[in-house]
Order: sequence, then C-alpha cells, then structure tokens
Amino acid sequence: MSSPTTEQSIQTLVQAFLATCERQPAFPALKFKENNHWLTLNFSDFKDRAFNVAGTLMTWGIEKGDRIAILSNNRPEWVISDMGIMCAGGVTVPLYASLQQEQIRYILAESECKIIFLEDREQLDKIRAVRERLPALTRIVLMDPLSVEMDQTVCSFNELALKPGLPEGISYDAIMKRCGSVDGEDLASIVYTSGTTGKPKGVMLSHRNFTSNVQSILVVYDIFPEDIFLSFLPLAHVLERTGGFFLGNIFSGAQYAFVESVDKVAQNILEVSPTIFVAVPRLFEKMYTRILSTVESSGKLKKSLFNWALRTGEHYQRAVRTGKPGVLAEFKHRAAYNLVYKKLHGKLGGRLRLVVSGGAPLEPRIAEFFAAIDVIIMEGYGLTETSPVTNVNMPDRCRIGSVGPALPGVGVRVAEDGEIMIKGPNVMKGYYKDPEATEEVMTADGWFKTGDIGRIDPEGFLWITDRKKEIIVTSGGKNVAPQPIENLLKTSPFINQVMLIGDKRNFIAALIVPDFDALKTWGEDKGLANLDPRDLMNHPLVLEHYETEIADMTQDLPRFEKIKKLLLIEKDWLPETGELTPTQKLKRRVIMDKYRDRIESLYRNPSGNGNGFG
Repeated sequence: MSSPTTEQSIQTLVQAFLATCERQPAFPALKFKENNHWLTLNFSDFKDRAFNVAGTLMTWGIEKGDRIAILSNNRPEWVISDMGIMCAGGVTVPLYASLQQEQIRYILAESECKIIFLEDREQLDKIRAVRERLPALTRIVLMDPLSVEMDQTVCSFNELALKPGLPEGISYDAIMKRCGSVDGEDLASIVYTSGTTGKPKGVMLSHRNFTSNVQSILVVYDIFPEDIFLSFLPLAHVLERTGGFFLGNIFSGAQYAFVESVDKVAQNILEVSPTIFVAVPRLFEKMYTRILSTVESSGKLKKSLFNWALRTGEHYQRAVRTGKPGVLAEFKHRAAYNLVYKKLHGKLGGRLRLVVSGGAPLEPRIAEFFAAIDVIIMEGYGLTETSPVTNVNMPDRCRIGSVGPALPGVGVRVAEDGEIMIKGPNVMKGYYKDPEATEEVMTADGWFKTGDIGRIDPEGFLWITDRKKEIIVTSGGKNVAPQPIENLLKTSPFINQVMLIGDKRNFIAALIVPDFDALKTWGEDKGLANLDPRDLMNHPLVLEHYETEIADMTQDLPRFEKIKKLLLIEKDWLPETGELTPTQKLKRRVIMDKYRDRIESLYRNPSGNGNGFG
C-alpha cells in the first residue's frame, strides 16, 4: 500500500483519525501484550472504543473546550482515551506517570480538569490524596480492573469503552456532529513542560498546530500502513505523541505497538520487529556502551573482526556522504554487514528502517558509531511549544552533529545573540493562564524564542550549541556550553550520568554518576573485588581512574573548558527522586541544591577531588 497523502484539507486530529478508520478499517491499529501474548486492535474497533469514550463524556456533560487529564504509562487505553476526548471536543491534558501527587494537583487545579483517566491503584492513591483540593474534578476513570470502592464518581474504563453499542441517550450522528464541530484553531491539548527551571507551564496546542507539523514531516518522510512504530517514550511527551501516535498511527495508518515497560524494551523490540521508532539520546547512549562493553569482553578474534567492520563502515559512510563509493568499498561493506552488522540489526528486530532521535542533543560520536554499523539515526529538533518538530535530518539530506534543515512551512532563524527562533503554524497558541510568560517568549511579529543557542550553516542545516540559560560563565568571563562536553563524557563506559558545574567559579568541575557494573568489573581486575560500592568509590585508585579517563577524553578541549575536579555520586539520578525530568533531562537547579555542601567543599579544597559522600 502506498503512503497516505498529506491532505491539506485535514485541519484536525479528529478528521485524520476518522479518515484513516474509513480508509483501512480492518488494518491493525494498536498492538499490545496481554497475559504474555501479543494482541492487535484494528482501526474499526479502535474507532468504536474511542466513540464509546466520546459518547460517555458527552452524557457526563462534557462540552467543547473542557479539559480532561490522562495519568498513565503508555498503553492502548491511553490513545483510545485521547481520541475519545478529542472526538467529544475536549482538550487532553497528559500527565507523566512519574509525577508526584503535589505536581499532579498543581496541573489539574490550574487546568481545571473535570475528568481524569488513571492507570492503576498507584495513580488512584495520588489523586485521592489531593482530591479535596480539586473542586473541578468530578469523575475518575480507572484503566486497570481494580477491586476498589466505586461510587458515582469512579468508574471502570472497560465498562465505559468495551460495552456493546453506544451509551444510552447518545446516537452515532450526535458524536459525528460533535466531531465535525471541532475546528483547526480549537485546543487539542495542554501539555505541561517538565519544569527544569521552576513551575511547569501549560503549553496550549491547537489541532492545527499538530496537523501542520505532521503534514510537514510527511513531506520529507515516507510512512506506510505496513510500518510498525514502537512506543516507549512517554505519550505525555509531545515528541512521542506527535512523532509516533499522530504521525504514524492517526495520519499514516501504521501499526502502533506498546512496550510492556522500560525494562523490557530490548525484549519487546525482538518480539515486535518495529520498522520505525522515535527515541531520546539516552537510549542510544546505553546501547552504545552496552555494545562496546560486550565487544571488549569478547575474544581477540571477535574484537578484531568488530573493529575491522567498524572501520569499514566509517570509510563507507564517508564515501556515501562525499560521493558514490567505489566497487571495493561496496564489497567490503556487504562483507561487514553479513559478518557483523546483521547480528546487531537482529537485536533491533531485523526490520528497522527509520530511527529518529530528539528531545536533547545526540553526541556525534554515538551517531557516527551507529551510522558505521548501518543504523542511520535521523537527529531532529523541536520543543513542546512547536508541536514539536522544527528541524530534522532526512535520508537523502543528513549531516551528523546537526539537527537537519527546517521542515517545509517552518521558519527558523538565529538572533544576533545566537538564540534560535521559530515561526510557523506549529507554534503554540501560548501558555495557559500565563500571558506574561507568553509575551516573554513571543516577539511582536510572531517568532518564538526557544532559549537554545545555535547556528545555521550555508546549506540550511541547524547546529545546536547549548541552552541559553545553561551556559556556564566562569569567574574569568569564559563561556562554557556544558551539554556537548557532558554528551562526550557519557560515551565512556564508566560514566552513566554527568553534570558540569562552574558558573561564577574559577574552574569547571563535574558531578559524575558512575556506571556501577563497568566500575565493578574494572575493580575486580584491580584486586578490589571485595569492596562494596561505597568503599569502591572512596578508593584512591578509582578516583585516579576517573581523572585519567576524563583527561583523555577532553584533551582536545580549550584550557578553560577542561575539568579540574570531579565529584562521584553514589546513586543514579532519576525522575522519581527529582533529579531528572520524565524525559531524562537534568534538573540542574535541583541537583545543585541537593549536593550544595559537597560542591562547596570541592571548591574550597585547593587540591583533590570529592568522593560523593562529603
């Protein structure tokens, strides 16, 4: 089947959904695992369940523009609820499942959500703890079948969506009429930012914001109904919702498969054999270090073979970028594929044809490594406020290290101070109930100020330097962009997470969370096998090892960017413990506050490094 057309007449996500359901009702739409078996739901059934949700919402008095929240990990009920809400003319407010109850209460209260769809008992407990402070919230819908005390305000998702026929008192025509009343300028969603620098802001995104973005992507990428998208980034993140669900499933009619959990991504990839997935750099960083660790522990012959194949791939990709590779290069590349790359591709399901990275900068070394093994990662760029994609590399127009040229219809420019600015139909309508914050980021002529620093090369490729607000200015007046250095350091098998510090200080230092598995293996080789992790991190040999590792990796940096001291941290940074956003971005202010005493000690001490324990 050919790729669906990017019909400009489609102005709303509801129109796109109905058109796909009509075009291919029997095609598999959603794929999910239940009782250890993979099941599929076709587009006809998807529409029936979404209409049941929409009809029930209408019987509950939901009007156009009413806000309805979803608090859940990715699962079929998430997207069925989302489409049901929009078919009823409602506005979806997605919430990360990892949010704490006070964060949830703030978002629900500000957006005045009337109904919330919840995943399980854990999420129900969060809502019950704050419900007295949510006067607008009238009903709760539970996705998991739970034995909980039900009342008029709590109901089961299965009873709502799976019952035969539409809700009593609601006709098919009534739902279709409500669907038809939704306009492109109507709000589709209020997406709250992760809040790396304070309270989250509600980004108001219209149907037209989303549909224009998808239509622009479909101009540069071919997506087919036979494709399978793997869903593992949170659907509360606009990148997954636009780049996976809306683009792949709703517009293109491709199958949308849900991973069971983050821990089972590798297993589910093998089971589903996706053709496309969208990810953040953290996934590729982990895959990169895992592959290198496996190679390092293999025999001499296998290691030599892998290194030969890697060099062959690097030479081949350079030849492809600069011109047509010769016959010998083609022959070596085929041999390397059959001997090495094919096995690695098998671990990714064996059918992967398109991989997109976004949400944060991808270290070029990692992109080059995957390109060398024939996995071309198309890095892109965008923000929640831009629905989100503004730039992306393309199969026939790609520059590793850049985030690609602008999408058709999207304006991108760089201000005099280096800040990237965006204009187009994908730019948000503003921040919910916050005109002052909206005015702060929007120019009078409609350009959105991203807060990111970058440059556009003569061929139109955008290169990101750093976040404007994250630039470190040393006491000597030197500007240091932390992200590129952090991304470089994370390519070390011994470094899991890292954050540079040094603003208004006289040198740069690094907070480092080790890769404890790699550190333990290294320690065993050094006769430190009997030490527990705490003692291992205190050992002088360990600090010396990290000093050497960092010095080697940063030897080409200017003197003022070199890391003079380091602080080893004993626990991973996680969204659940507050150091990361749900999309794995560093909450720099939180981390600084958490380790403030250790950091002050580090800078007071004229010599030596920290060990993470103060």
